[in-house]
Amino acid sequence: MRKIAVLLTLLMLTLLMLTATLFFVCSEINNGTSPESETEEPQSEDLSSEILSSEESLKEELSSEISSEAVSSEEEDKPRLNEDLLSDIGLTYPELVKKRGKLVEVFEARGGICYVFENGYGAYAWSDPEDIDYGKKLKETKNYTPMPRDDNKKIIVEKAFLPKSNIIPITMDWVKTPDLFLGLSTSIKAIEIEEKYNIKHNETQNAGGFDGWDYVSSFSYKNARIHIYTNKEGMIDVDSQLVIWSSRKEI
Repeated sequence: MRKIAVLLTLLMLTLLMLTATLFFVCSEINNGTSPESETEEPQSEDLSSEILSSEESLKEELSSEISSEAVSSEEEDKPRLNEDLLSDIGLTYPELVKKRGKLVEVFEARGGICYVFENGYGAYAWSDPEDIDYGKKLKETKNYTPMPRDDNKKIIVEKAFLPKSNIIPITMDWVKTPDLFLGLSTSIKAIEIEEKYNIKHNETQNAGGFDGWDYVSSFSYKNARIHIYTNKEGMIDVDSQLVIWSSRKEI
């Protein structure tokens, strides 16, 4: 946006300089004189010099900004972990709402309740029913479904029971691999992930068909364990499924 403003300013200065020059020439012609015959330096020359000076200054500023943005873009392309994503680990539901915006989806999966936020990463899962605040309503039988649902059996977001305010999620699930590993644009070996992103690779093993995946590579980073599911042993793909487990649960 700033580059556009600078370019527009340059254009306006150029037009102003041309207008001033034309005005001077027309004035001389109307007075019966020629610009070439004047012995004194025209007054418009000072204005032209100022315009040219401003134009050169703006060009230098624009060139500097473009160069700076090129360096910034180069830095962004370097492999690094998404600290913004990782900073969600350990946050409670109220903290996530404050940080990631309004709740947009709620669904059940693998014995838990998953919550999706407007500006979040994937889905944030809490254990059901231990972590969910049902108030006085508790599950009485296996067939009892406390979550309010619509005609399509989907949980109604506005009426959904929410996680207890003092309990953090078990996992961040369905996270896109490139969202965590910034700069990742192609398949890469798990061991290379460790080297490039400074994150410990623990092991790669059979996933037992979890969500349809053949293999899982596990990594450790601070207070979390990261599982990446793939169909190629020892390889991480851009479409691999990523699950981040918080340290509060043993897995």
